Amino acid sequence: MRAGFEFVFVSLLGLLVVTGVPTGGCVSEEGERGGGDSDGDTDTDTDTDTDTDTDTDTDTDADTDTDADTDTDTDSDTTTEDCSDYRQVYPAAPYGISVGDVIADLPGMVDADGEARTLFEIFQDTSVVALTIVNSFDSCPACSGEASLLEDFLDSKPGLAIVTIMCRASGPGDAQLAEQWASDHGLVDVMVWGDTTDYMYYNITSQEPLNGSYPSVLVIDVDTMTIDYVAVGGTAPAEYAMDAILEAPHPCAEY
Repeated sequence: MRAGFEFVFVSLLGLLVVTGVPTGGCVSEEGERGGGDSDGDTDTDTDTDTDTDTDTDTDTDADTDTDADTDTDTDSDTTTEDCSDYRQVYPAAPYGISVGDVIADLPGMVDADGEARTLFEIFQDTSVVALTIVNSFDSCPACSGEASLLEDFLDSKPGLAIVTIMCRASGPGDAQLAEQWASDHGLVDVMVWGDTTDYMYYNITSQEPLNGSYPSVLVIDVDTMTIDYVAVGGTAPAEYAMDAILEAPHPCAEY
């Protein structure tokens, strides 16, 4: 029997606060000026007519031709990304199992039909930019509970692929186990692989930080096959890592 099973559930809460700043207007002020009429009836009619005719008619006709016919060429020449060699060669060693490491391809994996499956085929699928690996075993109640959520979770995230890798409590998995697990949990688009050599247990899940606990999750950036997240538990606590990859630019991907 596998020792040290631990079941972990994590939930996260985010809070968004938006502050608004009111804007003001402007004030205009008008002033008026008035005059008076004084009538002096005196014999000394002094003509003090100082009519000064000041011609203030200044011709300020400044016909400025501001016709700024600027011919702006908006036909920009955008350089197309060269995608001819996109994901043709799997990233080279060194490999590891920690965040920031490139994950090695996984030997000994088969699907429900007994066909060999590899990470390289996911790497070559340009409709996928993020990969989530869920490690499970046949008699794990928490693994079964997580499996029932995966199909809907996958449908909500274009560009994501999910692979459940199965072993038994007593040892390796196989095609029959993969078929039974998929059938029991209604997994159609979620891939289920049987680990026929117990590679995941001996090389990843029994090591730090997983320490033999199930279920566990790895999130991988498929462009580089770099591990962005690894922890015991289900997919919910790992969702932020998947979203970060899905929301990043992938100019050569098609999702």
